[in-house]
Amino acid sequence: MIPAEQLTSERLLLRRPQSGDADAVYRYCSDPEVTRWLNWPACRDPEQFRHDFSSYGSKWCSGEEFYWVITLSGSHCVIGSIACRMQHEVADLGFLLERQCWGYGLATEAAALVLKEVSSAPQVERVVAVCAADNVGSARVLEKIGMQCKGLVSQFLDCPNISSEKRDALVFDHTRAP
Repeated sequence: MIPAEQLTSERLLLRRPQSGDADAVYRYCSDPEVTRWLNWPACRDPEQFRHDFSSYGSKWCSGEEFYWVITLSGSHCVIGSIACRMQHEVADLGFLLERQCWGYGLATEAAALVLKEVSSAPQVERVVAVCAADNVGSARVLEKIGMQCKGLVSQFLDCPNISSEKRDALVFDHTRAP
């Protein structure tokens, strides 16, 4: 599966990242509020981040992960990112949005674009997402785009930006109809 490199909606343009996007993405990936619920530590080293960021091109080409930056239509300003990590016929959806853009439905709009694109690929049977049970905002986005909450898994998710203890997680699923 190779999805479209650009996805558009009325308010958004999602596109494959360019090397010049690294500083903008680092800005919100180093924000403790934005990265609070992630299962990886917030970025603290800009040079290491630039190195890691450069790997998205090869991951796209290999089909391992498809990563788009989120921009407002008509603007080149990066306000977030969204990705699907692929494992066989399952796509795992994840997204981040800079704090100033929360509460406007932009994460929902971006996630709906990616869900439609990825789930339309014949080889993708399911799209899944996992979020901390306390992460009400992300859970709401996933519900709004039509993913179904399949349940709660106790002490499942690492959230190193909060504590070293595992957190309860909600598991969401979107399975293509046969």
